[in-house]
Amino acid sequence: MLAEMVLMVKALPFLKSQKLNSVSLPNVLNFGFDYHMFIQVSLLATSADTWFHSHALAAHPVICLKSCCSSIALLQQGT
Repeated sequence: MLAEMVLMVKALPFLKSQKLNSVSLPNVLNFGFDYHMFIQVSLLATSADTWFHSHALAAHPVICLKSCCSSIALLQQGT
């Protein structure tokens, strides 16, 4: 996951300059999408989620245990 995030950060200047996969306004659907901003938000969400799972849950083993037990229970129900 770290390697993918590094590649995404290194690609940001190129994505911004070329405006790849972006839709600008005005258009028929009146919808704008900036792929450069989408990647930045994705990186922020991924890093926050990674931090939460590595630090916050490790500091509270009861929460981690409940989370692991519920995941195991869901897996056992599926089989």
